[in-house]
Amino acid sequence: MHMGMCVYLIELIDIDVVAGRISLRRSSGAKIHFYDIETDTGKLQVVAFARDFDGDTADFKTTHAALRKGDLVEVKGYPGRTNQGEISLFSRSMELLAPCWHDIPDALENPALQSQFRHVHMLVNQDFTQRLIARSRIISAIRSFLVQREFVEVETPILQAHAGGASARPFTTHAWALGGDLSLRIAPELYLKRLIVGGLPRVFEIGKVFRNEGLFVLFSSSFCFCFLFFFC
Repeated sequence: MHMGMCVYLIELIDIDVVAGRISLRRSSGAKIHFYDIETDTGKLQVVAFARDFDGDTADFKTTHAALRKGDLVEVKGYPGRTNQGEISLFSRSMELLAPCWHDIPDALENPALQSQFRHVHMLVNQDFTQRLIARSRIISAIRSFLVQREFVEVETPILQAHAGGASARPFTTHAWALGGDLSLRIAPELYLKRLIVGGLPRVFEIGKVFRNEGLFVLFSSSFCFCFLFFFC
């Protein structure tokens, strides 16, 4: 990004307000600052000129001296383009909403650290965040597909006296109130079949199952499953 002067190339009418996280901060002297802001719709460049600031020069310096990568900010300003043609928001004011107290790394490559510090992984790897969004949309589409075909969504017990429905080693715990051992389910299959026997013609469940077996990057001991049963 060229740090030269920027000019407005479109007519500025209404003021815009955006909020997001600072992912990159750079300056061109004391009176021009550039920010990349990550919002819920994508990345936006913010350009802050001292001449456009709603306040005096001292307030401008104080405001921007306090901002750092990772901070959540609210920006009020006007849309425009730089002389390189990049769509930007030309700031009139910036308010710090929540400071970032720890440095955000540029990358997080270690799989163990990615799993342990998932929030940091999301901050430095937008592809992972997009996968989470895609997962949510896929589950929503599956649910909508089944409901439109008159399947009934149900919830079956997660704690079971006897884990069945699959061949896997369960996690076990002791229920003091019941005076016996319980297991986390390894599959909801048996309960869903009982619902079919009980008279529901089409049932499905989307939920977690737990299997006390191997653990590595591509396999978790708890994972999401979609089970469905129906009879014609």
